Amino acid sequence: MNTTTGSTTNTEERLIDLIQNGQYQIILTGAPGTGKTYMSNRVARQFVREQVEDRFIALGMEADSLEEEIAAALKERIKMVQFHPSYDYTDFVEGLRPISDKDDGKDDGRNNSMRFEKMDGTFKAFCRMVAENNDEMDQEDWPLYFFLIDEINRADLSKVFGELMFCMEKDKRGTTIYTQYHNLPTYGIEGKDVFEDGFFIPPNVVIIGTMNDIDRSVESMDFALRRRFVWEEVRVDETLLTTVFRTKKFFEDRDYIEDLSGWIIAFNDAMKREVTYLNSGYDISQGQFSDLPESAKGSLDEVLQWVWTYRVESLLKEYLRGDGQLKNHLEHLKAAWFPPSSKGQANGQPAGGGEA
Repeated sequence: MNTTTGSTTNTEERLIDLIQNGQYQIILTGAPGTGKTYMSNRVARQFVREQVEDRFIALGMEADSLEEEIAAALKERIKMVQFHPSYDYTDFVEGLRPISDKDDGKDDGRNNSMRFEKMDGTFKAFCRMVAENNDEMDQEDWPLYFFLIDEINRADLSKVFGELMFCMEKDKRGTTIYTQYHNLPTYGIEGKDVFEDGFFIPPNVVIIGTMNDIDRSVESMDFALRRRFVWEEVRVDETLLTTVFRTKKFFEDRDYIEDLSGWIIAFNDAMKREVTYLNSGYDISQGQFSDLPESAKGSLDEVLQWVWTYRVESLLKEYLRGDGQLKNHLEHLKAAWFPPSSKGQANGQPAGGGEA
């Protein structure tokens, strides 16, 4: 894969390298706002786009329809879900769902009967689509498909994945296993069921999860599941910050970008010295600087003043909640946040007003 197209961060290049070397179950961790979800989606889109382009070249197809084919492939080959505490096996794999006559197109205007049918969850439905597509081509032509799981640690993962943990062993991809409701027919499937002999995860499905290190639910992930993934930390560093700050969502070509990136790194170092129990998982990242009002982007001082007042100060209070030295820590961190020349160090009032 060509990683020289556009700007990439070190972690993004590492993620590409992992996938290219057959690591298809990956979790990106790190501080909040480091762009883990954005990065996983961007890398997935890069792979899909380049695979479609390569296919066009190999088959000598007309370039006129290339962008249309890429758009269709992006829609089909990338699926994203977000886990939450209510997300369970029936949402992810399969479960019984209520179906009425109206759903079957049998609405006669009278009272409809209701029954329960087995239906695929999001992941099983995605794998079904991949398996059916794979059946129509030679294995060497199978493209990669990407299933992205945002906030993967917020659900009870043992209950969500169930017996799929067997399928997620590195040497068990493509191996069939009976799911909980295997004995029941799947609603909406006519003709041969690709999972008739058991469910399996197709070898060309890439699973990328994202999570924040500081979320209290991280430790609820049992080791049996953790060892099935490659873990990659997205660190806040100057390369990451400078790269994303040059995009339209942030500051584009403003001349203080490198100074801002360096200042954030210096502040994170100062924060860890001031509050020793705060590690890199609590670092201030680019997420705190996204979508600022234009009136707050005039200078480095104005950016720092606005972000402190409307984003960082309240975040630090949450980090320090319950600390008996909260007030002192906050005063010291405020002094570390603002350059000596900044008026914000004195009054903390930003340019441009609030977010409202």
